[in-house]
Amino acid sequence: MTHRTFCACPIYTMDLQAADFGACTCGEARDRHTAAALAKAVRTTPTKGGDKAQEEEDLRERMTSRELADCPRFEVDMDPLAPFGQCRCGRPKAQHTVAALSGAAKAGLAAAKKRDDGEVRAAMAARDVRGCDQYVLDMRPAAQFGHCANCGLAKAEHTDRAVAAGAGGVPAPPARARQTSKELREKMENMSGESSEHI
Repeated sequence: MTHRTFCACPIYTMDLQAADFGACTCGEARDRHTAAALAKAVRTTPTKGGDKAQEEEDLRERMTSRELADCPRFEVDMDPLAPFGQCRCGRPKAQHTVAALSGAAKAGLAAAKKRDDGEVRAAMAARDVRGCDQYVLDMRPAAQFGHCANCGLAKAEHTDRAVAAGAGGVPAPPARARQTSKELREKMENMSGESSEHI
């Protein structure tokens, strides 16, 4: 039977940078350490036996919790180089608090004031007429299509009176009413019946 010689290292500590697996920071292999040195290493190394539930809880907490931004209101950064959905503060939308997100929603609702249907229709039907008193079509090749030679504005920006004055006082013909297919067929049948009577 051979007698083994052990190294003088009091505590076995694994060297993670060592070339040989399991070598101690002192440079010797694990099996060259005494039982007392190995026992001290076991006691100083954190064990997972009794604290496993606590470690799992800590890990779950770290994975599920997230650090939220201290931004008071989420505003989308419209810079084309910014990542999609990023706030002006530089953090993504997911990292904002519920209060910051609801503040952004409230601000958006306040910006869009409520108007009744009559106001909306009136605004859509109203034309901004700021043209001159007489619309004259600009016939120069460099002129924009449909613009006035007197003021340079489009025909749509003139009043009906200015357009009529530009046409020599003759108002534009009224727009024809749209006919249904049935009405058009009846009209054509009446016309063909009248023409066959003349023959």
